[in-house]
Amino acid sequence: MRQYPNTIFSLVLIAVILTLGGVQTLLAEPAPATDLVGLWEASRNFTPEVKGDLRIIETNGVWRAEIGGFTVEVTADGNDLSFAIPGNRGTFRGALEGKNIKGHWVQPRTQSNFAPYASPVFLVSQGPGRWRGKVWPLNDTLHFYLMIEPREGGAIGAFIRNPEANIGRFYRIEQVLQDGNGVQFLDGNGRVRLEGVYHET
Repeated sequence: MRQYPNTIFSLVLIAVILTLGGVQTLLAEPAPATDLVGLWEASRNFTPEVKGDLRIIETNGVWRAEIGGFTVEVTADGNDLSFAIPGNRGTFRGALEGKNIKGHWVQPRTQSNFAPYASPVFLVSQGPGRWRGKVWPLNDTLHFYLMIEPREGGAIGAFIRNPEANIGRFYRIEQVLQDGNGVQFLDGNGRVRLEGVYHET
């Protein structure tokens, strides 16, 4: 196994950004993970699947919307228009203003700031009863940076930083142990807080 000091490279750790709490089973023959010393990076994308072209169509007083492979009924109340995509995939609220439609697309709660997000949407008339526009939800990606470094007494410790939500503040890693491809991250009480699998390529 090669060593990459002071280098950012791909990190494959199951549960590095998901596992919290509980005591886990220790590796069979753990040893300080000296070969893993360096800076690691991982990311996960949560950007909503429903985005892109939005079409709103009115035929004989019946309204419908088409986006991301979904076709749904639009509720029309005077000039106000609204609809929701099943499965909490997003909602639209807008209004007819002249020949066009102005409104907002509200995407589900993001993982980066834990709140819904509204993006402006402008639909241009394509002729009688037809409007078309674009929905571009907020990009929702979490980034994690893991610094594995030597500690006093020969131990290998680590700290995690997450710029979007500062999730790393919950982890105090005093030991990083490795047995083959298995990697475990222990707190000061010897509890396994995170565990994963190392892949060299």
